[in-house]
Amino acid sequence: MDLEGYLSLPYESSLAYDFSAENATEEYCNASSIEKYIIYKTYTSKNDWSNIIFHGKSFREEVRKQYSRRHGRKIIKWIQDPDSDFRNNRQSLLKEIYNGIWPELGSICTYSDTMTSAQYIMSGYFEKEIETGQEKSRRRQRCSARYMITALVAEPGGKGLKEKIEMSAARLDEKKEHLEEFLSAWHMLGNYCPVPNGFNGPRSNFGKHDFWDLTLMMIRKWYFAEDKILKESILKDLLHAQGDVRACADWLNKCGGTQGSGEVRWKKFVQTLCFEDWVNQDYEVIPLWEGHERDHALLPNNWGGFFQECHRRILERTKRLREKLLKMLK
Repeated sequence: MDLEGYLSLPYESSLAYDFSAENATEEYCNASSIEKYIIYKTYTSKNDWSNIIFHGKSFREEVRKQYSRRHGRKIIKWIQDPDSDFRNNRQSLLKEIYNGIWPELGSICTYSDTMTSAQYIMSGYFEKEIETGQEKSRRRQRCSARYMITALVAEPGGKGLKEKIEMSAARLDEKKEHLEEFLSAWHMLGNYCPVPNGFNGPRSNFGKHDFWDLTLMMIRKWYFAEDKILKESILKDLLHAQGDVRACADWLNKCGGTQGSGEVRWKKFVQTLCFEDWVNQDYEVIPLWEGHERDHALLPNNWGGFFQECHRRILERTKRLREKLLKMLK
């Protein structure tokens, strides 16, 4: 889909548009959000599954075959991480939208960040709420996407692929904790942000800090700091001493400007990237759940509330981004 096609969608459809489905088959596009999660994580996984999770490896082969379409040697339908186009320097709908909303950021923001990634959250949710005692006792590895998929599809039997996916999705949703809402927002426009090189992976800290309330808390702290050495220290901490501090500072200076107080520049950053629904009226960052802090980066104790709040913030930011895009294109 191109930008014109996206903007011609009915309003509600454009808000709910799933960017992982840009090149996907109709079957994937019509799946539920939980089913898409299972298909996506299986389809996009690398093919190096260990023998102890061979059920998942076999399932991956079925999924890759079912959700790919070829014309000769060329793949014409596939499932892809929307951020990967930036890494591979390919044009995409998400890239077109970024260029439309933030043309001034093109030379600085060469990457895209999925703000709230699903897997760290889903691993914790599966381990705490879905995994059985028997499965826990047998587990010999961390609760990864591959382990989860294997656990969901490991039961023997002659079930077809569609039934396996449906049954796996039903098991994930057995507690009705608003998981469908959360996963429906995972690949929504409001869950993406243009970022500089050396930002996305380092700030995540293997998923532990892969929440944008924590990211925004550190960015706000940077704007309010006056000492250059302190500012650099904050960015090194944000990026866990792994990312590109200079590129990150250039990005923050471009989005927030270089004139005015730290408070003025922080507010401009929030407005530039449409983060108004992540802050209160005093522009203080609102935690995704009570007590969520960088030094206390645990998983939520109220899954349903967290899933709903994530969905709400992402949806509201999607609305703001769409409105900003339309204004920029006038």
